Amino acid sequence: MSWNLFNRQAKRSLVTKTTERDFERECTKMQHLEECSKKIAKDSKRMASCTSAYGKSAGKLGHDLLTDMGANGHEDFNLFDAAMAKQDQLAQEKSNMMHQAMVEPMKRYTTIFPYYTQQVKSREKVLQEYNKVQAKLEKYEEREQTGANIVKIQQMKAEVQPVKEEFEKKNNSLLEEMPKFYDASISYIHPSLKTIVASQCWFYQKSLEELEGTLSKLSFQAAGERDKDVMEILEEVRLLSITSDD
Repeated sequence: MSWNLFNRQAKRSLVTKTTERDFERECTKMQHLEECSKKIAKDSKRMASCTSAYGKSAGKLGHDLLTDMGANGHEDFNLFDAAMAKQDQLAQEKSNMMHQAMVEPMKRYTTIFPYYTQQVKSREKVLQEYNKVQAKLEKYEEREQTGANIVKIQQMKAEVQPVKEEFEKKNNSLLEEMPKFYDASISYIHPSLKTIVASQCWFYQKSLEELEGTLSKLSFQAAGERDKDVMEILEEVRLLSITSDD
């Protein structure tokens, strides 16, 4: 729902410019906070999903290499498969942490804004009614002060008073609540930030430990020797190709 309820043709003669300016300022801040909160909720959900997807991809890579190329029983493929399976496990745990720490809290946080937009809409409705009954009262006050007209003026004043009080109550309540809610946003999200950073540290520390342990057990050749072997094979293929052409 839009917070922009201020583009009306009717004049707001019953509300001071200062009050209306303060109210519009707080509504603008609330609208900005709502938009940012929805973006954060969406981005955190995407981050958790990507973390989960990374783990699944790592696990699949290890499984595929073991299945497709590890038929000779080489222990390195088993080690790599186990390492990638552990990466998948750690990634899923990290993804769950992110859901609990950021995704779910931000999802709950965004559900609060409809309450405030409804209250702003209710305030606007009461203000319109206030303008309406006040305008009627002023019309009677402009007429000739006959006995019947004086009675009608008293009746209209009696109608105006409760509407005025209701508007002032809603207006003052929102002007008090919205700034407090806005200012409390940092306190609300701060624990989530700390937990996200902690989960990142935990994930990378665990990953490093697991991968370093796997690396120390692998029996592959050094990169220089491996590249040399590959180049020799390619050269042999090239020579065979030349011989075939002759």
